[in-house]
Amino acid sequence: MSKDMTTNNLQINWSYEAFTIDKPLQKDAYNCGVFVMYYMDCIGNEKQFDMNFDPQVYRKEVAKLLIRESQCMKDVCLYCFSQRRTETIFCISCQRFAHVRCLLQGRAVNPTYTTSETCKLTKINEEWRFIIEYKFPEKILNKLKTAEQCDDFCFILNDYIDENGKKLFQNVSNFALSVLCIPNANAAPERLWSVQGFIKTKLRNKLSFEVLRAILLAGQYVNDMGGVSKFVLTDDMIESMKKLRTEKIKSRSKSNTVQQSEYNNVSLSTKLKEACNV
Repeated sequence: MSKDMTTNNLQINWSYEAFTIDKPLQKDAYNCGVFVMYYMDCIGNEKQFDMNFDPQVYRKEVAKLLIRESQCMKDVCLYCFSQRRTETIFCISCQRFAHVRCLLQGRAVNPTYTTSETCKLTKINEEWRFIIEYKFPEKILNKLKTAEQCDDFCFILNDYIDENGKKLFQNVSNFALSVLCIPNANAAPERLWSVQGFIKTKLRNKLSFEVLRAILLAGQYVNDMGGVSKFVLTDDMIESMKKLRTEKIKSRSKSNTVQQSEYNNVSLSTKLKEACNV
């Protein structure tokens, strides 16, 4: 590295040498994150790459490391993970505690609380075990048996209300739906980004987020139904499209009426001047 005194700029002369390292290569479409972690581990700790690297074994090693090095959860709040013991409520089942303020922020509870209560984790576990023992009505049972997707099964559980007007499986169904929203690999979001790139091109760069999201959801729904050849429009879809089209026509007509009214209010001399300028 040298310095040019005339221009007061640094003159940097880089030199590099290309080289390759024998390393295990990914052979599937879902272990890319595991391989990146393994590469960083070997490079950072100056270890040799193992050509017989097994990503499944490495996943278990990472899981054991996280469990071994993680903080004990028995002494922290169920919601904010703080160790402070001010105004707490203990779960009568798992014996863990939660702050009263966390409970009031996280869900609607009765302000006249007691010192012990069943936590949401315990409720989820109890509801999950109760599903097998509960005797559903024949109509609901047939719906659960014929549900083709996991989310359909969870929605049926979430909507079920017993004869006392109580939702018996609301916690476990909401928990399952939240888990199902998490991609089990990065292949799904990467595939979504690729499809988004095909839709929003340079010639269509003014597509709004709402329109782009609607196109992606519609395409995914058609694929879930078995493709274009098996997809059938429902009456609700047709009515929704008619309603949207009617609202769009009314909005456009109203906009044209306002513009015409504004144009009529302009004086004749102004119109002549605009015409002459054109």
